[in-house]
This record gives sequence, C-alpha cells and structure tokens, in this order.
Amino acid sequence: MSTSNKRKLWKPCFEYKVDYNDHFETPLCAYEDILPLLDLLNQNRKQHVIYDPYYCNGRVAVLLRQLGFDRTIHAKRDFYKDVEGNEVPEHDTLVTNPPYSENHKEKCIEFCIQQFQEEGRAFFLLMPNYVAAKSYFRTLLNDKGCMDDVAYVVPAIPYEYDHPEGTGHEIPPFNSLWFVGIGKQKIRLMQGTWNQQTGGAKFVTSLNELEKLSVISMQKRPNPKQRKKRRLQLQDVKVPVTKPNKQQKDSSSGTQPTTPNNSKKKSRYRDGKGKRTKKRF
Repeated sequence: MSTSNKRKLWKPCFEYKVDYNDHFETPLCAYEDILPLLDLLNQNRKQHVIYDPYYCNGRVAVLLRQLGFDRTIHAKRDFYKDVEGNEVPEHDTLVTNPPYSENHKEKCIEFCIQQFQEEGRAFFLLMPNYVAAKSYFRTLLNDKGCMDDVAYVVPAIPYEYDHPEGTGHEIPPFNSLWFVGIGKQKIRLMQGTWNQQTGGAKFVTSLNELEKLSVISMQKRPNPKQRKKRRLQLQDVKVPVTKPNKQQKDSSSGTQPTTPNNSKKKSRYRDGKGKRTKKRF
C-alpha cells in the first residue's frame, strides 16, 4: 500500500454505491506474475481481450496495455447492472481485483464460474488468501464440479496496493493470491514449465497444497467475541514475582557469596566451657 504520508487529491464520481476502502489499485508486478498463464491462453497479447469490471481510477487498463494487452476493457460502469441486463461486453478473459467489502467477492466468484462453465471464459481473481479457506468457496467449487479447474498463483513477496489518495497502510493487513480458472487441461500443461517462466511466484494446483505451504490455514478462526475474551484472559494472567535471596543478589551483582563461619572465636575472658573468668571492663 502507499508509503506516502501526503494525501493526494482524488474526487471520484460514481453512479452506483462504492466503498472508499475498496479503491486500492493492483500493482504491475501482480500482472507480471500471471503473464505465463495469460500467454498460454492466447500468445497474441494484442488480440487478447481482457475485461476488468471493477473500476477505480482507470490505472488497470494503463498497466495491462504496458504489458501489450491493447484490447483491455475497463470502464466506469455498474457491473451488476450489466450482468442483470445481459450487457457484459464480449471478452476472452476476466482479470480483476474485486472489492473486498460486503459480498462482492462471492458474487464475482459465482459469475466467473458460471461464465467459465457456460462460455469457456477463463478468469483471474486477485483476492485475500483467506478466501481459499472459506467454506462458501470450497462448497461452490464442489457443487459446480470444478475444483480441479481452478489453480492459484502465490506471489514470492506480498503485493502492496495503492489508493488514489495515497492513504492506507505501508504493509497490507493481509496476503493475497490469484485464483485462476483456466481448466484442468491447461493447469497440467503449465505445471511442467512454470518454474522456468517465473521469477519466484508459485503455481499451486490444489487447496491441499496451499495448506501444506502454509499459505492458508483450515483451523477455524474464533469469532470476535471469542477473540476478545481470549485477549482479556491473557491480560489477567499475572506472573508471580519472587524476591531474590541473598545468594541470588550476590551472583547478579557479580560478587561472590560469603560462606558463613559457624566456628566461634575463642574468647580470652572465658574458659573452655564458656564460663566467664574475667571481666572485660
């Protein structure tokens, strides 16, 4: 995310509801990580029609055209209204970083899987890692019978996202990866050549492999109430403070402990039995 402390002037105007925190732009390196897969679908980048339905400030089209994808469709339109009115533009591949608020991720995944199965259109969705561990995602893939048609691209270094106003955290609060719907045949084709074509990103072919690589965790996360209770419990734990004895004090101060001398010094005023024989004064 943006490392600049200076806030930039940005006055967005949308005819549909948007969330300020959803407007974080995908970095160029994220698109570079999926180039081998995009080229596998169509080696002629100038003829490859890419569609990104979620608009922020138009930077997506600029970056993709830098990589040679001249026919990128990225306009300020209400995506869901276009879906409802059957006005989604013709395209070869959908590539997007969908909004993370509300239920945008779920709606986008459902649309992409439907398009993949009915029209054969591939999709690339850049979303948080935790989506792969969600039950709704796994259930959807199982119900549609396309679990093996989706692969994953895990970046070598977590992506950083920029907001048009320059706001946001320097370090993203979560890691993200590409959810790639290209079909099981193309996934097998890419498995043997991926390492030679990329600069560190991993091509993962299953959810089980994501878990083995510690990219996701299948342990159920406690709800907010449970997490708060756990924090309070940790705060209430008191560590008993023990008072150091004389020997510990001596060792900590660097001095050697003194050994007590139990033998009494013989007094010249007492006899062998300890009876006083002469006054001292």
